[in-house]
Amino acid sequence: MVVYEDRRRPCAGSKGRDLSLDKKDFSFRIEGTFTGPVKAMQERKHLRFAVQRPVSFHGDLVAGNGTILNISSQGCAILSDTIAEAEAYLQLEVKLLEQEEPVQVDLAAVRWASARKFGVEFIKMHHDVGERLKHFVKLLETER
Repeated sequence: MVVYEDRRRPCAGSKGRDLSLDKKDFSFRIEGTFTGPVKAMQERKHLRFAVQRPVSFHGDLVAGNGTILNISSQGCAILSDTIAEAEAYLQLEVKLLEQEEPVQVDLAAVRWASARKFGVEFIKMHHDVGERLKHFVKLLETER
């Protein structure tokens, strides 16, 4: 069941054309159990682990610093005062462990964004960076 927060439903205009809605004017939350695309979006391929690690990021239109809130070998969620828009591409510098140099993710895609958080998928990085990231996630898994 989809519950519309402002109690308005999307509708078709005259002649059956869809009316566009501004994201700021319309929001909803999803309740109940679904099968299909919504369920697929909610399931993750890789388990994420809660962390608090510093990150810096930059792209063509945005640059900033933040804190990684959760991480997997394929992506992470970032808390920051600087928000990257969904579908933007970024480079990341992540400090995984205190005693080691930060890792450089050459290309990450922003998959979702909200008020002070956004999620990225790691797309391109050096092989050794990928191995360090996998090792870090394995350490988190063993601590669990």
